[in-house]
Amino acid sequence: MRVDAAYVEEKIGIEADSKRWHATDVRFEDDREKRARAAALGWTILAVTYRQVTTRPAWVGRTVAAARDAARRAS
Repeated sequence: MRVDAAYVEEKIGIEADSKRWHATDVRFEDDREKRARAAALGWTILAVTYRQVTTRPAWVGRTVAAARDAARRAS
């Protein structure tokens, strides 16, 4: 499984979705399938938009940090 970024130890994947690459019906279905497979393997996938990454990087960083903290507490 390929994601845009990952913290393997915490089993957290990050997907930065954009309309350019994820707006077609096929891509939308593929993305949902990939996220379902990841969840079945115990991974958390954080889906953010390309716009959020570029215009709200602090929010994205806080969200990723909170997910990592939660994963560490759960293990």
